[in-house]
Amino acid sequence: MELQESLNRISATNFTLDGKAYFGNVVMGAGNKSVILTPYTTSTLSVGDHKLTVSGVKDYAEFVSLNSTHEFTVVEDKEAPTIKEATATLETVTLTFSEDVDMDTVKASNVYWKSGDSKKEASEFERIADNKYKFVFKGAEKTLPTGKVDVYVEDVKDYSDNKIAKDTKVTVTPEIDQTRPEVRKVTSVDEKTIKVTFSKTVDKETAEKAGNYTITDKDGKVVSVDKVTVDSKDSKSVIIDLYSKVSVGENTITIKNVKDATKLNNTMLDYTGKFTRSDKEGPKFETVINADAKAKKVVLKFNKKMDAASLADSSNYLVRIDGTLQTLTDDVATLSVSNDATVVTITFAETIKGNDVVFATGKTSGKANVHELQVLGVKDTSGNVHDKFNGKDNIIDLTVGTTKLALAQIDKDYDAKYTAELVDRKTVKVKFSTVIKSASSNAFTSNTHKIDSIQVDGTSTVTVKFKDEIKTDGSDLNLVANLSKFVDVADNEGPVREETISPTTNLLDSVAPVLDGEPVVKDATITFTFSESLKAGGSDDVLATDLTVTRVSDNKDLAISDYTVAVNDKKQVVITLSDKREAATAYKVTVKNAKYIIDTSDKKNAIADFSKTTADKVQTDSTIGENTAAEALKVLNKAIDDKKATLAQYTAVGITKLDSTNFAAVNAAAAAVLADLNTAKTAVEGATYTLEATDTSVTAAAKVKAAVEALSAVSSKSFAVAVTEVSFSAANLEQLMVNINLLLN
Repeated sequence: MELQESLNRISATNFTLDGKAYFGNVVMGAGNKSVILTPYTTSTLSVGDHKLTVSGVKDYAEFVSLNSTHEFTVVEDKEAPTIKEATATLETVTLTFSEDVDMDTVKASNVYWKSGDSKKEASEFERIADNKYKFVFKGAEKTLPTGKVDVYVEDVKDYSDNKIAKDTKVTVTPEIDQTRPEVRKVTSVDEKTIKVTFSKTVDKETAEKAGNYTITDKDGKVVSVDKVTVDSKDSKSVIIDLYSKVSVGENTITIKNVKDATKLNNTMLDYTGKFTRSDKEGPKFETVINADAKAKKVVLKFNKKMDAASLADSSNYLVRIDGTLQTLTDDVATLSVSNDATVVTITFAETIKGNDVVFATGKTSGKANVHELQVLGVKDTSGNVHDKFNGKDNIIDLTVGTTKLALAQIDKDYDAKYTAELVDRKTVKVKFSTVIKSASSNAFTSNTHKIDSIQVDGTSTVTVKFKDEIKTDGSDLNLVANLSKFVDVADNEGPVREETISPTTNLLDSVAPVLDGEPVVKDATITFTFSESLKAGGSDDVLATDLTVTRVSDNKDLAISDYTVAVNDKKQVVITLSDKREAATAYKVTVKNAKYIIDTSDKKNAIADFSKTTADKVQTDSTIGENTAAEALKVLNKAIDDKKATLAQYTAVGITKLDSTNFAAVNAAAAAVLADLNTAKTAVEGATYTLEATDTSVTAAAKVKAAVEALSAVSSKSFAVAVTEVSFSAANLEQLMVNINLLLN
């Protein structure tokens, strides 16, 4: 059957054949625009006229088609399929058959070309139409040669079980594929998974690089990518796993730098598009109980807008009274739905059949003991039933008494000790055991930061905004919650008690470490200091993938083999360069969507994005080597002077033949030589005299004589000096000094 549009789903129950229920396989054809029916009994489709009736078929918009009846004639088919057309690139062969072929008989291994006696079988295939298939040859060893080549096709059958002729082959001339890959479809598989389908097979290395994908939710917030993998069942598609959920509704994805798997590795043009995550999640609710003697009520607070009619329908609730489970009725309790349809309040009557209502188990004379409430088929506006509908979580025990207002676990994925979360540098969220209706202006106090506002949004989480920034690990924050200043949604006031929130006890750090100051260059290292302690979230090899290091002199991005990355205990990331630089150059370091350089918190927050260029240049290896050698020699000489020289210090300056047997003797000799050199240095420094304007011809001559004679102390030669008094004045001082220099030279 050929269809006018793609169908959502279809089954055997949608068909009757010749007035009888259809029994057989139902398979969707290419693009879901055709349906192939194969009856279980071959006699069902006997030669002659037949009638097929279709009913109840739905498209993707859930529209139901009208019933239709179609007449057709069955004729006996004895002709085997042939190849009508064949085209090829270096990586693909596209075959068009003379008729529709049975998809179950089409296999990648049945299409191949030969290199000598070796078969080069296709790796996978794609069904383009019911009679047209594209076969993909992946890997350099399977790429088709340039020029004419024979392609062989085996074992393909039509739906009448006629097989293609043995040794069928077709000659093709592969063309070089110069088309860029394009994004064909983006779908949300679930809340943390996205599938992207391209127009052609993609290069695994570039397609699986997480940095090539940026996802933002409906509020423009980036959703970090965990990993990307090429779909094992379809090399044109990738599966993107996310660290957190995308929004229900419209989200945005940007993709760049992905290449195809062809010889030329054609690169896609940058793509930005929208994708939608459907609302398939059942709503969640929190329960708040007020067991006050005069106003017994139960409040259900949902996390999304509900279908108001289902909330107000008393048949969606069961109540156990005096041990008997019954449907909630108007004489037992009244239902009140909030304007935004997120809250329903169930207020029980003061008496039932003349008996006072109490929240208790069993039976008591003169009392109506209300034990439990069960929530059944309430739905959200998308028709999703609440997530506690199945199991026992929809049963609310009313005998526990009034819900106690206290701090509660902020995130079930982390330790229960965390009752508050630092979500950004000016925001802390605090979790309570009950839905908060209101909070006074002094419900929170802090002696470390000024509070800007306290925000209550009708959930059990209250947001505190600050005027000034908090450190990224929250180490400078002290926050106190006064529980008596809060009122829950059932009008219960909190107890007279204060709870302190601090990073050492109950504050969950969800803020990324940020760069603190400018990068520091020393030899071949670049050091970055961050706002809090760091640790490595993987091996040294993967740490390097968090950074892009660009050599400014030639604007080249370094391969990760050209540098290493280490995290130390001083809140620092140290990059050690090993690239071959031709000259001293600055470097630009960029971090985007880091994953492996993380803070020491339980949340393991990766460092924040940044891009910084070093102010100082990194010298060439030869210059660094010379500077290092000079510094090492200076350290050794001082150590010898201080009589603290070590074997390692000699090795550092290139003296490598020392060991424990000769170290003492060599070290003593070196000390003696160094002492002589120091004496000579002192003598030379003592032989330095400066002629001044106040000198006379007598004093100037004496200085020259003393300077030259002092050289005897540091030379094997003797110097005899005869000085003739000369006319000396400030006016001819410059010429006199020139003459003295000539004399000494």
